[in-house]
Amino acid sequence: MIDDGEIDFLISEGNETAFKKKLYLLMQDQQPRVSFGQVARVKMQQFEAAEIAKRFHTFIRPLGK
Repeated sequence: MIDDGEIDFLISEGNETAFKKKLYLLMQDQQPRVSFGQVARVKMQQFEAAEIAKRFHTFIRPLGK
């Protein structure tokens, strides 16, 4: 799921003005780039194979009882 302003910006299709503003912000300010990268790395860990396997096992374990 994409959360606007958390790991990226959502911009309506064809909204060139909003795109330019957000691009300019990212070019001028390092903080959002760093923050987006940090949050994205944490979110990415949720989709690693070991994490998915652990969640799946936790989910199906009660079904086997």
